Amino acid sequence: MGARVKVYKDPGGLVVGPQYIVNGRDFTANTLSYDVYNDVIVDPTGQGIADAQAKVLRLAPSSEAEARKNKSLPLRFWKFRARGWRTEAKTLALMKDMLTTAGPQEILGGLDKALKKGATTAARKKIWNQIKYAMVADGAADLYYKYMKPHKKKLLEWKAP
Repeated sequence: MGARVKVYKDPGGLVVGPQYIVNGRDFTANTLSYDVYNDVIVDPTGQGIADAQAKVLRLAPSSEAEARKNKSLPLRFWKFRARGWRTEAKTLALMKDMLTTAGPQEILGGLDKALKKGATTAARKKIWNQIKYAMVADGAADLYYKYMKPHKKKLLEWKAP
């Protein structure tokens, strides 16, 4: 790509530049942006480029309380995991906890979003199985069977409009 990398951090480690990029983003790799005027990739966390290159899921440095507001985040996390992204223990523990504290409607909404609302039944089944196997690989099989499997039939049904 040939772009220079511009990292906005002060010596104390606080993000100082485009903080708005970090707010509302889930993982460090998703905080990256491209500054077309200066021809640079902006990495406000200082970890996003390395995490994207290494395919590591790490929560963006917004507060844990902010992350907990995104009820579909655990399912999005396991979709990334199914695609071969690695994670750190802290992020994995938070995703497991978030799934256990979400209500049934939040789980259904998150799953429907993760399964790409409007996708064909075959596509939804494929994504479902990817999430399931990623959860099992992460030692979260108990969470899958308790919180997700009861909703499987309803979520995988697809009717053409």
